[in-house]
Formats: sequence, C-alpha cells, structure tokens
Amino acid sequence: MANQEQNKIDKKEVAEKLAGYFAVNNAVAETAEKRQELLKYANLQIRELIIPGNIEYIGVDAFADRYLLKKVVLMPGVKKLDTGAFSHCCSIESIVFPSTIESIGGYAFYKCSNLKSIIFNDGLKSIGKYAFSQCMALESVYLPDSLEEIANDSFAHCFSLQKIRFPKNLKIIGPGTCYQCLKLEKVIVSDKTMITETAFDKCSKNLSVRTGDGNELV
Repeated sequence: MANQEQNKIDKKEVAEKLAGYFAVNNAVAETAEKRQELLKYANLQIRELIIPGNIEYIGVDAFADRYLLKKVVLMPGVKKLDTGAFSHCCSIESIVFPSTIESIGGYAFYKCSNLKSIIFNDGLKSIGKYAFSQCMALESVYLPDSLEEIANDSFAHCFSLQKIRFPKNLKIIGPGTCYQCLKLEKVIVSDKTMITETAFDKCSKNLSVRTGDGNELV
C-alpha cells in the first residue's frame, strides 16, 4: 500500500514538473529522470506538445497512436527518438529536428499520414527502418550531410514524395529506401554512394537519379 502511494506521489511530481511543457493538463508522463528519459505519455487526447531540452531520450511508442496530436516541438537537447515514438500520429503536419538529434529509430513516424514537412539539421547520424514509411503527404526530403546510416524502407510508400536529396558522405542507400514512392521523380545522390537494386523500386517511370549537392531542393 505504501509503495502504491509513493508511486502516485512520484507520478504527480513528474506531471507537475512537466506541466509547463505539455498542452494538456493533468496528464501523467513516466520518466527516468536521472537518465533524462521520457518513456511514456499517458494522455491520448493531447493536441500540442513541446519536448523540453532536458529530455534527451524519447522511448519506444512514447506518443504512438495520439491521433489528435497535431503540433510537436522538439527543443535543442533532445538526442534520440526510439522505435515507434510518434507512430500512427496521423494529425502531425510538420516536424523540425534540432541539431542535437542524433538518432531517429525505426517506425518513429510510421503512418503519420498528414506529415507534409520535415526539416532535418546537421547532427543527425542515423534513421531506422520504416521511420517515415507511409507518410503519404510528404513531398520533399533534404537529408543532412551528417547522416551516416539510413535503414531499409525508411521512406517507403510515401506516395506524394517527389524529390529527395541524400547526404554526400552516405555509403549506401539500402533496399526499399524509397520503395513504391509513386511520384518520386528527382533523386540527388553522391557518386560515391552505392545504390542497392531495390532502393527505388516501383517509383515513378520518370525517376531521375543524378549526382550533385542538391541545394536546389532546399
């Protein structure tokens, strides 16, 4: 009984501590404060969200299935988004990743069907598999030169994607990276980057893959 009461107190303190950063009152976030992690956010009705810079890690499925969540702000200091962190958040329209973000996990924004605008900044090192798959409103992607690894199918089934610029130091574009991006016509890639056979399978018949810096995509 005492342990249950203590857990209630701890959760209340955490919620109060984070209250200034979240738009919905009386929501409970579970955190591992010493490691500066946000593991789970309990409120399913949240519409706007600001993740403060003192939270370095956002856990597995932390905000998954928040269908009403439309606006997300990641403050400088956030470093890693784990698997499925914002998956199935179908109302999010845009996201800006601060330069402190180093890793975006697999399925992190999977099926965010209204996500139209993504801004990456230098500092990002890896993107996991299916991270932005089935983001059907996404039209253009400019990946930063700091990116070292992009996993399979990371932008697969993005049916509105028309152009994508890959970083100049990327070694390989893996299988299915842009699989079935039906409108994809322009790809900018370094001549040092290896492109796997199925990376752009079932894309537009007018697909053009060429080398360059891709600055015109900005």
